[in-house]
Amino acid sequence: MIFRNSTNSIFRSKGKTALFTLVIFALTLALSLAVSVWASVAQFLDDCDEYYTTIGLVEYMGTNYPDDDIYDPAMASSLESFDASILTGEDTLINWESPARTFGYVEGFWRTDTFMPDKMLSVFVVGNVSYSEENQLYSAIVFKTLYSSTIEDNKYVYIEEDFGDFEQGHYYLVFGEVYHGYSPILHLRKTSFDNAIVTKNDIEIPNLVDITSDITEGTAYNIPENSILSQVAETLAITNNSVLVSSTDNLMALLPFHQEELFFIEGRSFTEEEYTSGSPVAVISEIMADRLEVSIGDTIKLSTAVSDLPGVYNSYWADDGFSYQNNFTVVGITNTVMDKSWYVYIPRATGIPASNFPIGYTVGHAVVKNDRAAEFYGRIESILQDRFQLRIYDQGYSSVAIPYQTILRTAQIVTFVCGLVELAVVILFAFLFVYRQHETSRTMMMLGAGKPRIFAYFIIGAGFIASIATSAGAAAGYWLHDKIIAFVARTAESFTLIDSRYSNGNLTISRTLEFAPNLNWQFFISIGITVFTLT
Repeated sequence: MIFRNSTNSIFRSKGKTALFTLVIFALTLALSLAVSVWASVAQFLDDCDEYYTTIGLVEYMGTNYPDDDIYDPAMASSLESFDASILTGEDTLINWESPARTFGYVEGFWRTDTFMPDKMLSVFVVGNVSYSEENQLYSAIVFKTLYSSTIEDNKYVYIEEDFGDFEQGHYYLVFGEVYHGYSPILHLRKTSFDNAIVTKNDIEIPNLVDITSDITEGTAYNIPENSILSQVAETLAITNNSVLVSSTDNLMALLPFHQEELFFIEGRSFTEEEYTSGSPVAVISEIMADRLEVSIGDTIKLSTAVSDLPGVYNSYWADDGFSYQNNFTVVGITNTVMDKSWYVYIPRATGIPASNFPIGYTVGHAVVKNDRAAEFYGRIESILQDRFQLRIYDQGYSSVAIPYQTILRTAQIVTFVCGLVELAVVILFAFLFVYRQHETSRTMMMLGAGKPRIFAYFIIGAGFIASIATSAGAAAGYWLHDKIIAFVARTAESFTLIDSRYSNGNLTISRTLEFAPNLNWQFFISIGITVFTLT
């Protein structure tokens, strides 16, 4: 009886019933779409925050910039007054890391790149020396090569006239620079051995040593034990085939990895446990792995040397040897980039001593909160002095996020307005369907209907209208959601901007994250139930 009377009452007021059904439907639909856009965009921005990493790279603009393994005295002097606390005290900062680089050597690895420090320097034994008046050159045969990246045993070599005095029938241990002359035969000229350890210890490096043996010794020549040129040859064999060891607490925040210049073709980066415990693990290049004939899980023997003299290649002298040696397990292999093919990356916590002097022009890098990169840049760039410069690399975060942040604020405003209008409609709905019928409720009370039945009378009518309107609104919202999201994506794309400081395509990669929110039908049902309950 109560149900029939209640439903009859709403059908007797068809116009009012239809109007409120339509209004509640429209508001439920608008609220569903506004909240869904809010939730979708907020979810996307959270995904962006995880997908993108923003770094602030502080560099010194030296005269040889961007040489990555040079020592610049001017930079070293400026670093004495550089205060890293201006960065570490920033609340926009996640972490700051200064470079920790070391001269190293991996047993079995050899280099052929153009960045070898002394590629053409050679030490070898020559004999059968003769002088050509026509060419004003000595010609000789290479009997034994102690070190050379270009010349081999039993080859002819031309030696410049001013190299020294040669006698026929004698054998010489020579040190010099090999170069290509006017003929296919290589030439040798005098040069000096540029090594700060040698200079500091006043070690004299000759270009020519007569090592001819007495005929009674049974050999044509004899290389003296502990020959200084033998030590030069051993030193060149290490320095020319050296590696640059880079210790880090966040491999993927280093610029080559962050900008995807380097990427993994096998294996992985370091785990949190490896970073924390300092596990002896390493990431190397593909060309290094090929030459060492190692793969993921194999070990390499890594040696390092640290000197109290500046310059990465001044860290080693054969007579001093290495300061650290250990076996490292290869966990990652990257693509080969020729100017980084000899880099070895390890966790900082391994404790390998780093060079006491800066190597390259990188002062350090900061991992910055994505949405506060502009704030970080504005504060830090203005207080950096001398030749220090800050560059922001955000992988395209700002160009993607800024339009969606604007859309998010708009969706929040629309949701708030829809909520207020919904509340106003509910109050009006209550006034017209309940308060205006207080005489009816009084009559029912006098007839002995009781409060529960009176409550049921009103709630059934209001609930019938609300259930139809909110269900239809939620269903329509679910059906239209994908179309609205596609429209939002097109709108965001059309408003994409490129700031020359952030996401500059000439300086940084731009990663792409698809806006594809995943809101299920339960989300829209919950909105419908909320509006229904309120109504």
